[in-house]
Amino acid sequence: MDTLYLRAEAVSKGFLTALFGIKVHDIFDSVVNSKDLGSYAMIKRLEEGKRKREQIAIFNRASKKVKFIDKDLNNPQAEPRVVEAEIPDWVTDIISSVYYVRAQKLSPSKKIEFPLSDDGKVMNMEVTVLKAEDVNVEAGKFKALKVEAKAFGGNLFKGKGRMFVWLTSDARQIPVRFQIKGSFGTVNGALIEMRSGKTQ
Repeated sequence: MDTLYLRAEAVSKGFLTALFGIKVHDIFDSVVNSKDLGSYAMIKRLEEGKRKREQIAIFNRASKKVKFIDKDLNNPQAEPRVVEAEIPDWVTDIISSVYYVRAQKLSPSKKIEFPLSDDGKVMNMEVTVLKAEDVNVEAGKFKALKVEAKAFGGNLFKGKGRMFVWLTSDARQIPVRFQIKGSFGTVNGALIEMRSGKTQ
């Protein structure tokens, strides 16, 4: 089986940490097919303030099923929440979806639709390339394409809001910035460093 292992890490800094003492350290591990970037498994390790959870999704492409297991690490004696649902024979997760979009030929006004599974649910994700912009982040200054993902309205997030990602406009199409705007406020993230074939 041709597999590719992907990892993303989210660590809080700035206003929320300083003002409210809310620390976030989330790790996302995704196992995907290296040829089509379809998901085999997804593991989330979430530490958000006092909240600590481990969430595992196992995708069976042959039977078109996903099994989602949600464990409360603060209460290891509690029974985990288990959800099973039908999926297409090809589906992405929240990490592999970014790599799938990066693998497409992007240009302003282009739309991409694909299935995405998260928390045991399956949704149809739509991504639209908006425009080219210059982006200045800690890792440097980049020419980038601003992309919007239709993540609200019952998809990844409830309620109203918007989610943007900026991808470099070169062949690598590296995500260098993201922004999520919702009723809870605005969350920003940016690329910190690039090293010989690796990004952070």
